[in-house]
Amino acid sequence: MNEKSNTGFLSAKMVCTYFTISRSTLTRWRREKKRKFPRPVRLGPGRIAWPVEEIEKYTQELVQNNLDEDNIH
Repeated sequence: MNEKSNTGFLSAKMVCTYFTISRSTLTRWRREKKRKFPRPVRLGPGRIAWPVEEIEKYTQELVQNNLDEDNIH
């Protein structure tokens, strides 16, 4: 993400692009409780989006967890 734009919202399409995943994978991630994927915010009828801060926080946690696992082995 752009360092200057850490506020705002990302659409489902933008989240899929950010993680290079398909829409069906995004749906699966949202349903997996152990994944703890951020919950979207309803912006209007039929419109949801994810706060940029939540996606960035989630990404940082993924990286940190991977680093922690690498240090264990």
